[in-house]
Amino acid sequence: MTVDQASWQELESLVTEMKQSSHAKYDDRWEIISDHPLTPRGIYQLHQEGLELNFYRISSTIGTYYKTPREKHGEIWINANLERYARDVTLFHEVGHAWFDSITGYCFPDQVGQHPQAESNQIIIEWLARQWRATPSLLLQAVSIFRLKKDIYDKTSYEAFSKPQKPSRQVNFPFYEECSLLRGKTMMDGT
Repeated sequence: MTVDQASWQELESLVTEMKQSSHAKYDDRWEIISDHPLTPRGIYQLHQEGLELNFYRISSTIGTYYKTPREKHGEIWINANLERYARDVTLFHEVGHAWFDSITGYCFPDQVGQHPQAESNQIIIEWLARQWRATPSLLLQAVSIFRLKKDIYDKTSYEAFSKPQKPSRQVNFPFYEECSLLRGKTMMDGT
């Protein structure tokens, strides 16, 4: 199983184990996460610093964050073949690397074999990415800033991208009432 294919329950369990381990009190990653939450303003800040989003068509990876030591900003590369939920989670996964790199200089490197904490960093960033993607204000900001298509595919994307059509501020989509599977559902692992 790869981290991007793990269910939300599996990720949550792995993170809980990490937080409860005997080494957790010496692991400053949790303090970094707590002290520097990602906000819509943070996404705007990354964009203002020059963070770029690019797409490529290749099947071997889903996304990557890249920055050389001389650069002030980095680049995010995402596989153009990803479905909308996977695209958004991948975007937040890579934004997470960029965010922590920008704020603390530690980007949670997750290239296995290149960093001793790579595997646990993969888990942590994926866990955070799915939470961020499930936050309508963050999803709206990221998709808007990086000029992505605003697709409605679950409760979070509905709350992020829908616009009130009536004075009552109630949004009505003809398909919404017909599809009981979408009603009130927020995707945490694409299902």
